[in-house]
Amino acid sequence: MHHRSNVLDVVRCITQVADDHPEIAVWWYVPRLLENPNIEILVAVEKDRQADFSAIAGKIGAVLQDANVTVARHAGEAETRRLFRVHSRRGTAARPQPA
Repeated sequence: MHHRSNVLDVVRCITQVADDHPEIAVWWYVPRLLENPNIEILVAVEKDRQADFSAIAGKIGAVLQDANVTVARHAGEAETRRLFRVHSRRGTAARPQPA
């Protein structure tokens, strides 16, 4: 039977993967509903930097052994969903800058 990653698994994984991605200032986890098996991560990318969201999703998916991981840009003030802020780089502002 396949292990379904829980929020603690996701937090541990993000803190491991974050060190390899200095272009990401802040990482959020979108809580999963029971009927949704996917893991969704939102990120704030440093100004004037680029991030390869599918490569990051692949790394997280490989660590968690969950195939359905997506990484996308945080919508800033337009974000309406409840999120768990998982990891922030030191010196990062409390709120992400608009894209």
